[in-house]
Formats: sequence, C-alpha cells, structure tokens
Amino acid sequence: MNPDDADRRLEISLRLKAARWIRGYRDSRGKPSAVTTGALAEIEPLKSNGITKNRLEEIEQGKVLARPMELEAIARALKLPRDWFEQGAEASTRLDALALLEEAVRERDPARWPSLGATASPAGDRGRLPQAAADD
Repeated sequence: MNPDDADRRLEISLRLKAARWIRGYRDSRGKPSAVTTGALAEIEPLKSNGITKNRLEEIEQGKVLARPMELEAIARALKLPRDWFEQGAEASTRLDALALLEEAVRERDPARWPSLGATASPAGDRGRLPQAAADD
C-alpha cells in the first residue's frame, strides 16, 4: 500500500466524520447527533449514484480510497463546498466550512447564536472574519 494513499484515506475519513456532524441534528433529548451513514446514503445524489451505507462506512473507516465522483456526491449531499475533501484545501474553504457550521448552530439554537458572534451573515458575507473593535 502506498503511504500517500493511507494519508489520503485518513484525511478523507476525518473530513467525512466532521461533515456528518456539521449536517447533524438534535436528538429527542436535545443532544447533538451526526447524520448517520444510513440516512446519508438515502440522500440524492448518493442514492442515484449507488453510494451505499456500507460504502460510506468503508470510506469513513479508511478501508478504501474514495473516488473523486463519490467525494463530489457526498459533498453535494451534505451541502458542503465541492473541495471539502481536498487535502490542503484553501483557507477560503475552511472559512466556508466555519460559516456552514455557524449556520447549522444558528438553525438549531437561535437563542444562543448572539453569544457565538457574527462571523457569517445571511446577507452574503459568508466566511468573513469579524472586524476587531478599534480602541479609543
């Protein structure tokens, strides 16, 4: 096995786990839960491309190296940037991911949103960091 393949499988595995949590939900007790691999496999375009629960689990466990088409379909199903799974993704992708995470938190618990700060807004300045307050 190529050591680069092992590193790539690990990177994809960690990003897939994080993505499932970002697109998660609150369970019946109000605790955060990740989208399950079974539920994810039922979302388009995964279902129509034959990406099954077992395939998702193999990818997440690092048993297989996901094909580019699979990664693109997973990113689309989870409403993440296309390059979410790219190793060494640009800073803009990381900021987009942060904005997506904050958006998910806002949707789940709007009462607590103000305490998190406003680094992303529905007005379109997604991914912008807040400006530091000027000292007078």
